[in-house]
Amino acid sequence: LVSNDYHLIRASFLLGSVLKKSGVVIYPYGVASDQVKTDDLKVRLRWYFNENIKFWGSAVEMGIYRMMGVLINDYAWVRQSKDAVKKRVLFDGA
Repeated sequence: LVSNDYHLIRASFLLGSVLKKSGVVIYPYGVASDQVKTDDLKVRLRWYFNENIKFWGSAVEMGIYRMMGVLINDYAWVRQSKDAVKKRVLFDGA
């Protein structure tokens, strides 16, 4: 699994959840991202915060799918609600 280094934990979690019973072994490889290559602590903390919020959102979506067999993103009202929450919670430009 190749992904941006800041996104690797979430990507590994999601792929691992999908392939859980397949026997496939995931080897994560993080690619350095210009987005977090900075000494600016505020920028790094914003990216860290945003990625953690996205991780937990993905975990909830995966849990709902596992329990109910429903992809909640298939519903327009869910996508609209998620977009509205993201605009209020996530840091801009990060």
